Amino acid sequence: MANKNKKQIVFVNQSSGYLMIDIIHSHLKDYDELILVTGFLNPRNNPLDKRVKVHMLNSYDRNSTVTRLYTWLVFSLKVWFLLFFKYREANVYFVSNPPFVVFIARLLKNKYSFLIYDVYPDVLVQYNVLKKDSFFVKLWAQTNRTVFAKANHLYTIGSGMKTLVANYISENKVAIVPIWSDNEFLKPIERCDNLFIKKYQLEEKFVIMYSGNLGKTHPVEILLEIAFELNHESVEVFVIGEGEKKKALISAAEKRDITNIHFLPYQDVAYFPISLAASDLSVVTLSNEAAQLSVPSKIFNIMSVKAPILAIGGSESELAYLLKTHENGADFNESQMVEILKFVRKLMNDKCFYNLLATNSLKASLMYTPINANRLKF
Repeated sequence: MANKNKKQIVFVNQSSGYLMIDIIHSHLKDYDELILVTGFLNPRNNPLDKRVKVHMLNSYDRNSTVTRLYTWLVFSLKVWFLLFFKYREANVYFVSNPPFVVFIARLLKNKYSFLIYDVYPDVLVQYNVLKKDSFFVKLWAQTNRTVFAKANHLYTIGSGMKTLVANYISENKVAIVPIWSDNEFLKPIERCDNLFIKKYQLEEKFVIMYSGNLGKTHPVEILLEIAFELNHESVEVFVIGEGEKKKALISAAEKRDITNIHFLPYQDVAYFPISLAASDLSVVTLSNEAAQLSVPSKIFNIMSVKAPILAIGGSESELAYLLKTHENGADFNESQMVEILKFVRKLMNDKCFYNLLATNSLKASLMYTPINANRLKF
């Protein structure tokens, strides 16, 4: 049981990276003891302060729906055990990963706040994992209403998500705090100085890059079509990352003899800024189902390296809204191949147009800095 004379806060996030670390660090002066409960920790260029105690539980396995649900459930049960038996007096800062932690909050008497990256059960209903009228979905919705009403603070990362969360609680209680990048870690690199460009001999090429998860919510097949259509136009497409679609993509590229598409694993932390900065055009994808339910954090990293953005995600998405606001890219749906190719070719052939979008990306990145973490207080 926690020492009542000691102010404690527990942060719960199954997959923790630089965003979580920045949030934790913003609380260092407010608490005597800070604890992170996670299954994966990627500090990138910003190590977690040594004063923070870490409980490392099971990681999130996104290889299939079954493994996702299983690893969410196991992690959530372990979190309940820790909070109930070890941190019963602590404040708890929940992140919606895993989504089942909302049930943990319902069962405990701790004071808590929530940071909502993805809105559940909406996501699972949208992907037909759960039926909208099922008992469990109704129970989950009611749990959201109860838990959100009692939360100290509710945060989410975009206006579209705020609208979804407002289905469970008054929107006046929901604060929007956009996520961010780090312009000290990610920055533009001149082509002549970029080691990725030199390694793959891309000096005279137009580089289109997708860097991230190759999961079922991402229509990454569009990259094959782009590479195929631009195979003889000095274009090289790089797909960097892992996920359940990767093997099928590689197989399809080989069968169609698409020679200008390259598949690489996730890059080492030290090399990641170099690879990302090598892109002339960065691709961000969301399926139509996920368009209203998610904001890819990678878009803010791309802005930092001064790259225009090609988004596949639907005109009503939060992603599309960001691009329209900052005028640093364009958004299309999967069926607009003609329009996508026209956009890419214009970037390749119109230097003024390219420079405008690239400059706008870098300007936009200055609006999404680690200072935002200070707005996410318990």
